[in-house]
Amino acid sequence: MPGRSLGLTPRLADLIQSVSSRTSQAQTLVSGWIAELNRIGLDTSQLSRAAQDLAWAQEQIPMLKRRQELIIAASQQGGSPGLAVAAAGDLAFPTDAAAAKAGTAAGSKARQALDDSENADFIALDLAQNAGDPAYLAAFFQALGPQELTRLGLYLNTLPAAQRQA
Repeated sequence: MPGRSLGLTPRLADLIQSVSSRTSQAQTLVSGWIAELNRIGLDTSQLSRAAQDLAWAQEQIPMLKRRQELIIAASQQGGSPGLAVAAAGDLAFPTDAAAAKAGTAAGSKARQALDDSENADFIALDLAQNAGDPAYLAAFFQALGPQELTRLGLYLNTLPAAQRQA
């Protein structure tokens, strides 16, 4: 079954390439029309909205590429098609680098809260919200460090079950 999940990646790669090239071509065309219509004094508000939509589509490319990489990684680890798709589920960050940066910051914040014996209830929620993002989690736990990871496990076990599963 892992072969079926890999069937997603060529189609996704084609989609990414198509969105990238076609939105770029359309942006050039729309920009030219906006300049021409401005030159003769006509309203360009509709074309300006189209340009914003095209820019938004271009901004989606890094996330699409990241999802493709996660699908490939899940498939290579023997995942089923359902697992491969789930591996590319909700992602809060468009790139691994952005996820790692956020994970490092959150791990450092969690470490400080544990070191200072402050209320660290936010950690369980943060981990639950980013549980599907391997780059975030790796950076979080690396920033947390092995000793604090042990303390975090002990701390989380003291929380009520409903709060641990937030």
